[in-house]
Amino acid sequence: MQLEKVKKAMALSPSNTLDDFLNELLDLYLKQHSNNTSTPKEETSTIYVMKWGSQKEKTAKGNSKDKKEILIVTGSDFAKEHTNSLSKSYIDLLQKLVKNGIIDTSDAENYKFAQEYLFPSFSTAASVIRGIQLNGIKSHKQQ
Repeated sequence: MQLEKVKKAMALSPSNTLDDFLNELLDLYLKQHSNNTSTPKEETSTIYVMKWGSQKEKTAKGNSKDKKEILIVTGSDFAKEHTNSLSKSYIDLLQKLVKNGIIDTSDAENYKFAQEYLFPSFSTAASVIRGIQLNGIKSHKQQ
């Protein structure tokens, strides 16, 4: 179906070859988009903080543009242990983060994010970071 549309458009075009036709299309596309003076809205990011710990407060900070995914920033704390109730998929992700060097475990007392990491949901982030099944929306407080 698409091929038929392309053949029909090419027949209406003054171009002699397929390359000329594609260049013509590209020129039209570029002109249309360069004349578009509206600039896309810049998405704003909201900062969220998750705190825990009884002896020493631990903090994980993240940013979210869509309130679905959350980007945890470098330097955020990470729990060094997890509960038996943590789901296998979260344990696997936790191990992957450590194996790939995203989590710095060199300080036995304070695990931290060595680099930022985008979690697919607030609950995944909260559960993996804390090592216990958590509701991510309740755990991350908007700052």
